[in-house]
Amino acid sequence: MGAALSPANTGCSVSIELGVIVTTEAYMWGWLAYLLGCAAVLFVWWWLTRPLAVWAKVPLRILLTALLLTPWSVSPQHDEWAPAWVVTLFDGLAQEDVSLWRAGGPLLAMLVVALIVAALELWRQRRKQVAVADEQWGEAVGAAIVCRGAAPAEEELCALVKDKLRSSRVPSKIMFVDELPYNETGKLLRRVLRDQLAEF
Repeated sequence: MGAALSPANTGCSVSIELGVIVTTEAYMWGWLAYLLGCAAVLFVWWWLTRPLAVWAKVPLRILLTALLLTPWSVSPQHDEWAPAWVVTLFDGLAQEDVSLWRAGGPLLAMLVVALIVAALELWRQRRKQVAVADEQWGEAVGAAIVCRGAAPAEEELCALVKDKLRSSRVPSKIMFVDELPYNETGKLLRRVLRDQLAEF
């Protein structure tokens, strides 16, 4: 339990923590299994958060991703890494002489960064939207559509948006146009499009 095991005697690097010997191969397989488990958890989480509003869905997805995938050193004496939340729990529950903040501090900092990233993503998505004036809500969703062929019925478009997104994203005004307004650099002129929808 307390004996040291030299890499020269085994042919591979090892880690000894609380008497447990972990070979490099087992360490890599452990990480692979963990990452596959994270992918499954995130897939289910993505699916569960689909009905939520964007302002709730985006932060929840990014926060869980940061929580699961942030790594940290197992201990100052070893080079191996583990998920930071696991290290934090281990330090807090099993290591009485180790501060909970050794891995908890960096993990908290990463979650703050994740919130900033979520805020930037919400801002980016907000910029992509085109709102029109609405007497009841102040602003409502408008849609300008370029059709390649026969124009679909507005009821079909609203049903498609409601099915793929949610009811709050259903446009209150739909305008079919020959082309969208762009400037010389290819950027969509949202203000022009908003004015066109307001006059429609």
